[in-house]
Amino acid sequence: MLCKTQKRRLKITIVSEAVLLLGAILLIKPYGIYGLAIAFSFYSIFNMVLLIIYLRKILPNIDGKNIIDSTLRITAASLVGAGVAQIMKYVVGTQGELDTFLAVFTQLVVAGSSGLAAFAIASYYFNVKEFFQFKASVTRKLFREKKL
Repeated sequence: MLCKTQKRRLKITIVSEAVLLLGAILLIKPYGIYGLAIAFSFYSIFNMVLLIIYLRKILPNIDGKNIIDSTLRITAASLVGAGVAQIMKYVVGTQGELDTFLAVFTQLVVAGSSGLAAFAIASYYFNVKEFFQFKASVTRKLFREKKL
């Protein structure tokens, strides 16, 4: 049996999925696969907004400004990383034919690594606190002292 909170989250998910399906149906014909990506992006934002509204109802003292600020910083860093990855994809792609697995894999590794590095630098520059928490956690796990 579902409790009240689970029922509410289920309703939010069903409404959000309906928005995704409607968006996909409306956008896939004129824009193709890009329409599907737009629909999924809109669905994700819509779902997040509904969940934040619900969260504010059950936790009225939650710091919404902090959540929005963090989301905007992460989004900005993600856009920087995606832009760099896209640029590097074209740079590597123009160096030769992409007709072998090795060539495509090289493009993936170079573009992905460049995008990840750009995301990390942008997260540092934009002072994304979750980035610093992640970095501290990884550092602790990698360099922890062994207990005797």
